[in-house]
Amino acid sequence: MSVDIQPQSEVSPFEGGQPGVSEAKSGLAVRSGGDTWLPPVPVVLQYVNEPLLFAPLYDRCIDSGAVGDVCVPILECHKVSMSFGAFSAIREVSFALNGGEILGMIGPNGAGKTTLFNCIIGVHHPWGGRIIFNGADITAMKPHKICRLGLAKTSQIMEHFRTMTVFENVLVGALHGGQMNMRPAREQAAQVIEFLGLKDESDKLSASLSVPARRRLELARALATGAKVLLLDENMAGLNPHEIDGALALLQKIRDSGCSLIVVEHIMRAVMGISDRIIVLNYGAKIAEGTPREVAENPQVIEAYLGERRQSICTPTVCRE
Repeated sequence: MSVDIQPQSEVSPFEGGQPGVSEAKSGLAVRSGGDTWLPPVPVVLQYVNEPLLFAPLYDRCIDSGAVGDVCVPILECHKVSMSFGAFSAIREVSFALNGGEILGMIGPNGAGKTTLFNCIIGVHHPWGGRIIFNGADITAMKPHKICRLGLAKTSQIMEHFRTMTVFENVLVGALHGGQMNMRPAREQAAQVIEFLGLKDESDKLSASLSVPARRRLELARALATGAKVLLLDENMAGLNPHEIDGALALLQKIRDSGCSLIVVEHIMRAVMGISDRIIVLNYGAKIAEGTPREVAENPQVIEAYLGERRQSICTPTVCRE
């Protein structure tokens, strides 16, 4: 492994239509070969004919998030804003998701989390800002086109087809999102069902499933589309503590398979325990970003969301460094 850290006096343009990175604040440029450890240095990412996008560079550099020998975010939101009439639901929110990362998103009810998700997947078109997925601008794309690029979302309110079997529900995801013919779609659906532990329920009507199984079915339908990034909107709602532990293990398994996750969750034990980083929204604006421990100790976050008893949330076994 070799890591080259060189002085940089300014942001250097790059050549040949490839993204480049440089350090615009501390005057350092960091490069490394292969899937190697990289220090958490703020970097500037630039695309040809695109404005500069700011994103943190963390220690996880997975193939799905790498271009050449530089770790590049797979999903970026740059100053995204959304209003409904006179109500400003999101105000210039910027963040980046790296390949192979689990990013937590928390905030009080009405903070703008679901609205931001809906902007990312094309249900709403933001009034300002840009959304970049795998180097492509998807800000104005329609939801089905975004899904076919590899970005899918699950909802707090489970939206499965109640009169169809588990297998048929997952098959719809493979046929629609994956744009497969019937035979490969059936193979894809069977693989996803087995991966998520739903094989015994495959021929059951989805309406007959327990709440934990229905939650797994939501994940299965999204994964069957061939998603590279999953947006999970309160996927653990309605689960008891034992079921939450199982759900967390399943999300780790999905991440280890090469999928990046953004997790919106109100269960602090869950989101603090599984996330590599967390961003916090309040009244439509991002007020904090960092590791679970950094977020839990942020005075603005404590006041806006976590409350005074922070120690009941951030324990050595819950908050990650």
